[in-house]
Amino acid sequence: DGVVSSFLGAPLVGALSEIFGYRLQRQLGAAPIAAEQEQNRRALQRALLAVSIIPWAICACAWLPMYWAYPRDAEKAEREEGDA
Repeated sequence: DGVVSSFLGAPLVGALSEIFGYRLQRQLGAAPIAAEQEQNRRALQRALLAVSIIPWAICACAWLPMYWAYPRDAEKAEREEGDA
């Protein structure tokens, strides 16, 4: 988990922020326009949100069935252990 996020996290945020409208400054050293700063802030915000929420939602969808399946499986394992 940590290795994957360290290799893919920053590039994915960068790519998503560009998709969401992040624009680099046109000239080095030039002061950015307030509207461009706001657009870049929102693009980065959306990219970070997407990189955080989407994996957590997938994780929740994967683990949610365990909430219902585990008690039944634990009972079955206890019964089988008692029979042996």
